[in-house]
Amino acid sequence: MHKNFLFELEFEQLVRMIGKFERSSIVEAFSGDPIAGQCFGILWDHIAPNGFPEYDLLLSNYLRGLWESATFQTELRSVPWSQVYPFSEVCNASCSFCSAWLNKPRMLTTREMEGFLPLLPYAAYLGIEGFGEPTVNPQLDELLEMIGRHLDPRARAYVITNGLLLRRKLDLFVHTGHIRGFQISLNAASPETHDKVMNLGRGAF
Repeated sequence: MHKNFLFELEFEQLVRMIGKFERSSIVEAFSGDPIAGQCFGILWDHIAPNGFPEYDLLLSNYLRGLWESATFQTELRSVPWSQVYPFSEVCNASCSFCSAWLNKPRMLTTREMEGFLPLLPYAAYLGIEGFGEPTVNPQLDELLEMIGRHLDPRARAYVITNGLLLRRKLDLFVHTGHIRGFQISLNAASPETHDKVMNLGRGAF
């Protein structure tokens, strides 16, 4: 089997045929293209045993997205399975290396979030971040509740934060049931330098 044959198949054709091949032959066909080989291997793992999971929004969308990426499709029918929502362009720090604190106040609102709700069930991976600090958004609890209500239980989410308000807001994040990680900005090795660089106060470190 040659990889060009797999590349030329439409997604629906691939779904019907992939179970007829051995997984090892697919891996061998993509020996010179490990990224595409990995994508087609994942497709085989999920489709060959039980068929295409058409009614599983997250998984079926993810598999289609892998195929579109591996075969360099220019017309996409999948919804982004990795999504990022900028909760805030406002920051409680004024870091010397960042201009976020100079921005005009701008935060994601629950009304704006309603427009994204149809996309959330397709998300396998979701980022809560922004050019500013997400924990300062006054509608944080409502936004997290909306996300938690619409995300698939298997979805994983992360938060990027400077950590100053995390102790106070931690329960809100945990309550969503989806947060699997926090990326906390730590831009110094001592309280003195941390305060000088980020202007959050000596206690912030």
